[in-house]
Amino acid sequence: VALIAAVIFSYFGFETFQNRLNSVFDMNYDGNIHRLYLWKANWLMFLDHPLWGIGFEVDTHREIVGNYLNTFAPHTIMRSHPHSTYLNYLSGLGIFGFIFLMLFLAINIKNSFDGIQLAQTPFERCFFWGILGAQAILLIGGLTECMLEDIELNHQYVFYIAAQQAYLTHLRAKLARRESAPL
Repeated sequence: VALIAAVIFSYFGFETFQNRLNSVFDMNYDGNIHRLYLWKANWLMFLDHPLWGIGFEVDTHREIVGNYLNTFAPHTIMRSHPHSTYLNYLSGLGIFGFIFLMLFLAINIKNSFDGIQLAQTPFERCFFWGILGAQAILLIGGLTECMLEDIELNHQYVFYIAAQQAYLTHLRAKLARRESAPL
């Protein structure tokens, strides 16, 4: 409910936010046109290299994207990453890399829920809810941007996951000591 209220408030309260949200479905907006061409090129790359992908080397990836784009897109379309974490992993690492990414993300989300269940104080619950929220933003943002390719976001995500794992390990050890203590 709070999220919906925040979006509605932001939409009517901030013209910049309203313009950005309105542009998402505007097919006259260059960014959307470029993104659709890049998604198609990366999807075709995945279909041609489904198991292991084409790799993540930036210059090679741009060159290969360019080769695909040359077959169906105007030459004015930028040669770039796909602006989607999921298509980036599918085209770059194939289905196996994508599966490992999904497992990694799922384990970290499960750890957030485990932490919420084990939390004994409001601070602990807030900590794990915060980490879960950060992951949700990363996963949703990954639909239209390569969130894990951005080095700052990548490092921030690793920090959050490491902090979560350390705190979760602490809570599990505390619970184990309490259960093994003599009555």
